[in-house]
Amino acid sequence: MESFEKVYNQSDDFHDDQEDMFPAYIDGVDTTCAPYCPSSASRIFKALRMANAQPSDHVLDMGSGDGRVCAAAISEFDVARAVGVETEQHLIEKSWQLARRVIPQDKLDRLSFIQGDFLANELKSTINDPRLTVIFLYLLPEFNHLYKDLLIEHFERGTRIVSLTFDLKDIPELTLQARDELEGIFIYQKSYQ
Repeated sequence: MESFEKVYNQSDDFHDDQEDMFPAYIDGVDTTCAPYCPSSASRIFKALRMANAQPSDHVLDMGSGDGRVCAAAISEFDVARAVGVETEQHLIEKSWQLARRVIPQDKLDRLSFIQGDFLANELKSTINDPRLTVIFLYLLPEFNHLYKDLLIEHFERGTRIVSLTFDLKDIPELTLQARDELEGIFIYQKSYQ
């Protein structure tokens, strides 16, 4: 297996060489809730550590891009399951290509990538799965109202919610437990006292 950081840093180098770094403006690319904007390997590791990712966790990445959150959750934190939902087929294909380079064959069955809109009815059973313990999102705040109820429902069951770059302060029902302003990592978790 190759190291996670090496594989995903090479992938980032490829993106840096592309002419248009703003795929939100490319015709034919679905940017309903967010443009494809990959996070660094170190930022993902930090976010998973801040979320206290454990082998018993079931992780969902809403808008998984090239699958790096899910791949890191399994390869580096040995989580039980990771599911990425992404609208773009080419990113699903890339997710599998990269994941196969960093996740041992005997752990690949813990991983799945689903092409679709996480707001669509046909994905409700995946998105509403009560086994989910960590949810990642890197979505534009102007769309928070579309998935607010979903996040609150998971939050109330004890799911840790990780938002990258954008805080979720406009959803007052969520409690911010940890943050790294510099890295743009916000962890929401219910307090048990």
